[in-house]
Amino acid sequence: MCYNNAIIVVARFQMVAEMDKLKIADALKMHPFGHFTINTMQIEDWGRDLVFDCVYDPGAPGKPTPFQLQICECREIRWRVYIHARNGETLPAAHIVNFNLGTHQHRKPLNLLTDHFGLTALYDEVMIRNGGDPVVL
Repeated sequence: MCYNNAIIVVARFQMVAEMDKLKIADALKMHPFGHFTINTMQIEDWGRDLVFDCVYDPGAPGKPTPFQLQICECREIRWRVYIHARNGETLPAAHIVNFNLGTHQHRKPLNLLTDHFGLTALYDEVMIRNGGDPVVL
């Protein structure tokens, strides 16, 4: 019985994580079947804001679209690093595996899992920037 409940919880988390990726694709006005990568990140105001320089690749015939994912007014941040670079070594882009927005206004943490790191953050809001006005998710 406990094993079946665990499968249901994992399936529900994966469905929510995919839905949150769909919110990003929708904010970019792109179809939801592409892949997300993170090229770089900046930590601003001593960790209060995290800014990720990302690319959404919708696949052929579309063109990759750069955008920024900004996590604003963080109160608590937890990192798990899965890949380590040697001095001077440049790492490839990190592929987003799962993305769960949680709940804004510091109520439920955001979870971001890539092939390079995992991030959990309590935040006020998340925004997408793509040249025009920012879109709050």
